[in-house]
Amino acid sequence: MDAASLTSWTVRTSANDPAVLSPAVPSPDSPSPEGAGRGRRRAGARGLWWAVRIVATLHGVAVIGQPTLAGAYLGGNYDMLVLHARGADLVTSLSFLQLILAVLLWILGGPRWPTLATLLLVTAETAQYFAGLAGALELHVPLGVGVVTGSLFLMIFLWWPATSRSLSRSKGKPHDQEADR
Repeated sequence: MDAASLTSWTVRTSANDPAVLSPAVPSPDSPSPEGAGRGRRRAGARGLWWAVRIVATLHGVAVIGQPTLAGAYLGGNYDMLVLHARGADLVTSLSFLQLILAVLLWILGGPRWPTLATLLLVTAETAQYFAGLAGALELHVPLGVGVVTGSLFLMIFLWWPATSRSLSRSKGKPHDQEADR
């Protein structure tokens, strides 16, 4: 090797590798560390986007079941109150899981609106949960109507095709069209 060819090489070291000779300027074919991180981050956001959608759907189905169980209880089947209480535990658990996933999605560069909408829903559900435990039906029933409506709108909007298309136009969002090719 002559001096001219040595100037195009540098020695890189890391904690895991011994000194390695590598090109100073990476070739166009070699992935850059920044680009690889963005790709992994986008893939993680896409996975979380699907997880948020699935959990929101399960949450919506559980929420729809609650008025049915309450109606059966009010119709005279008093054993349904226990199932309504267990359903409330399930709905609350799913809403907190949905919130955690939505926050992680936001952290990975996804949209912020699922986090804010889920936070609003979790707040209403928590108030409704404790109103139900206290027997405050004048608060529990209207909050229940709002929770059912809000969770169904959120579930539908998360699956709405226009939502995915608008997200794909945003830089670094979970449904980046460039990353899907």
